[in-house]
Amino acid sequence: MGKNPAFQFYPSDWARDMIEHPLEVEGFWIRICCILWWSPTRGTATKPANIWAKTAAVSAQKCRVLFAYLHKQNIADVEVDNDVYKVTSRRMVRDEHIRNIRSIAGSLGGNPKIKGYPKSESLVNQNTKESLNSLVKLNPTPSSSSSSSNKKNKHIAIVLPDEIKKETWDAYREMRQRKRAPLTDRAAVLILAELEKLRLVGNPPEDVLNQSIMKSWTGVFPLSRGGNGDGQGDFGRSRSSFSQKGRGKEDSGFGIQSEYKPEAGPVISEEERTRNLEKLRNIIGEN
Repeated sequence: MGKNPAFQFYPSDWARDMIEHPLEVEGFWIRICCILWWSPTRGTATKPANIWAKTAAVSAQKCRVLFAYLHKQNIADVEVDNDVYKVTSRRMVRDEHIRNIRSIAGSLGGNPKIKGYPKSESLVNQNTKESLNSLVKLNPTPSSSSSSSNKKNKHIAIVLPDEIKKETWDAYREMRQRKRAPLTDRAAVLILAELEKLRLVGNPPEDVLNQSIMKSWTGVFPLSRGGNGDGQGDFGRSRSSFSQKGRGKEDSGFGIQSEYKPEAGPVISEEERTRNLEKLRNIIGEN
């Protein structure tokens, strides 16, 4: 089984859940999470206070104070016995357990279904100790003789990320149903993948979904961008649609219009204008 090189880091968790805690605590906790990740028992580790202090780059006394804070604020599970601290990140333990289940299930040709476990909590504010047993049920991969009969029953398990509330996802599915564009399992997977891409460029998935619900868009789009049920936003319009909005405006090539003002000609006095008209009449008369 390959070693997972990284643990999931949710910026919104830290920005939201750690905002009321001192920056010193936030830095200490993320360093502890890295140590827990490297632990042979991923997500939990037991060390004397002086060893924790050395790896966290703080004094032993400061380390004890910070662990007491993590325990009091329920940020982590902390047990102490004779100055030996056992620290556990419940979320990291859970995520690692599910990863192992899926890896084993895949090697056995089964289809893992994680059941009986609530949505993953953030690395902060983990408020319950939860059992890690009896979380998975393996369905054997159907044989060729039974695959046709089970074809209609195939179902992709959709696991929502922490950033999306279940009620928001259900409301989005309901909106799609009303628009006669039901969200199939495959479409749901693609939508979640697109939401992840948008999240990485600063668009919170929860807000993106609410935008689509409010505007009855079947697709998902960056916040403050145009979009319609056909999946075409402002960037899908042709340049001509911008340039045709009004006379005297030109398209810069990026969908930005600028006012075009022709240069003013030389000012002609009324007397000179009269002389020019007289010359013109003489020329016409001669011809």
